[in-house]
Amino acid sequence: MKAQQDHREILGRREFLGTALAVSATALIRPAFGADAVEAAKSEQGLLWYDHYDRKDALTLMQTFQKAHPFVKRVEFIDVPSAQKTSKLLQESMAGGPTADFLLNDPSAMQKLVEKGFVVKDDWAALGVKTSTATTPSDYMALVTTPVYVVLYNKNQVKDADAPDTWDAVVDPKWTGKTGHWMRAAAFLPLLPAIGEDKTRDIVRRMAATKP
Repeated sequence: MKAQQDHREILGRREFLGTALAVSATALIRPAFGADAVEAAKSEQGLLWYDHYDRKDALTLMQTFQKAHPFVKRVEFIDVPSAQKTSKLLQESMAGGPTADFLLNDPSAMQKLVEKGFVVKDDWAALGVKTSTATTPSDYMALVTTPVYVVLYNKNQVKDADAPDTWDAVVDPKWTGKTGHWMRAAAFLPLLPAIGEDKTRDIVRRMAATKP
């Protein structure tokens, strides 16, 4: 109960994007930017982050931020599975309850927030952001990072010569029951322009068949 009260003290506001919402390919920044945003943040005093990372590492990041901005009196991290973050944020926002200040997600999740009218639009150029069709594709999205997906293998279990070096090799049936994969399907989206929709669907189906 105490934790819930703290959440409401920190985040009891309808405009849940009060500080910032960052996503893996995009970022939202409220219109009250710069000095105005700082003053608004001071009145809130706390920062809540929903994500699925190691709690100790996440708190280290938040505490480092807190040292740089000492007016942030409290920081809190809540472990929320990646596939549930957007739904949790939407449900809480629609109910007018506590929700996150900070969330990492992708453009498809962003679109759900846009459709519900929860996204603040802004003039990126006026905020000093260098604009282009790639870095600022809309008035509510701005590029903040480019994810790079890689294949990792245990050299104690797999010889270098046997390590997969193509997607077809990754989904070879010989790896059935022996692999792991990020719980979200976003890693497959960049394959679409490279190998086409049909081949990408084939890779996804074959990946699922290996029961990662």
